[in-house]
Amino acid sequence: MKTFTSKERIECEILHFCDGDTVYIRAHCPCCGLSKKIYVRLQGIESYEPKGTDANITKTISHKWTNKYAGQKAELLCTQIGSDKYGRVVGAIFINGKSLADELVLSGDSWHYNHKTKRV
Repeated sequence: MKTFTSKERIECEILHFCDGDTVYIRAHCPCCGLSKKIYVRLQGIESYEPKGTDANITKTISHKWTNKYAGQKAELLCTQIGSDKYGRVVGAIFINGKSLADELVLSGDSWHYNHKTKRV
């Protein structure tokens, strides 16, 4: 699979949510038609972590959003070439033209994050 620029939208399918800011998807390469399963870290938001005291909250959030969106078609907009320290692609996911990150924040399951403060 080629490296995508930040302006390319890649067709994908939602497989499941790991937590309120990480989504496991199947991305479809526009040049060759092959698909690859990848983890996407949604840019600009933060959520509860799956380890420690937030484990039950994270599990509830991941089930809620997986039940809502698993199997749905979406678009991935890569905002970083390469991956973060955990090997996830950093980007934005859009379902029917709406930002998944914005929906997660509006629901209260995630919050805006700017790397300087935990909550914005």
